[in-house]
Amino acid sequence: MTVIETSRARSDFSSVVEAANKGERFLLKKHGKLVAAVVPVKDLAFLRAIEDRFDAEAADVALADIESKGTIAWEDLKASLGL
Repeated sequence: MTVIETSRARSDFSSVVEAANKGERFLLKKHGKLVAAVVPVKDLAFLRAIEDRFDAEAADVALADIESKGTIAWEDLKASLGL
């Protein structure tokens, strides 16, 4: 992975995009801090698939919790919070 300053990425953006299209990954630094990444679209698709899997697992846990503990009526929740 290549680390470059945002100013360099901005001035040579077409080259960065072309390289990313060929599989190269870039970390962008601004004032010495990492602030962003430029990655190939296939990498983004992979990251989205991982995120979707985590979201599905969290939803399964939440649904199991609802099945075992039930739910609270909206009006009851508002009343318990003093709203």
